[in-house]
Amino acid sequence: EQLVWGAKHRDDGMNEAARTLSDDASMSQQLRSRENKANRSISKERRQHESQVRQSQLLSAALIACARCSDAQSALSIYRDAAASSPKMLSPTNLSLIILACRDAGLLRTGFELLSRGDELSLAT
Repeated sequence: EQLVWGAKHRDDGMNEAARTLSDDASMSQQLRSRENKANRSISKERRQHESQVRQSQLLSAALIACARCSDAQSALSIYRDAAASSPKMLSPTNLSLIILACRDAGLLRTGFELLSRGDELSLAT
């Protein structure tokens, strides 16, 4: 009778230990799942930020090229396209590059007016 009682309690103890391990494994899996989800979210935000930085750098490079060539029309056109796709890319530096391109093309006043009004007019050359 004591052997049966001991075996029963041993089995109960083993079952309890197995349940505890199972609960721990389940909790561990949930924590890993939450951590993976958080990492994916951070990675997505990081990729979006890196993409915006690249787009901004490309816009600046294109506007610098326009300014060096005194190509006001292209500078305004590129800037309008960028502004339409992502207003976050609008920066004082980019505005300065456009004004510089307009100035060097002899169209400073026209460029300034177009930028300040935001018109879709093209520059008369």
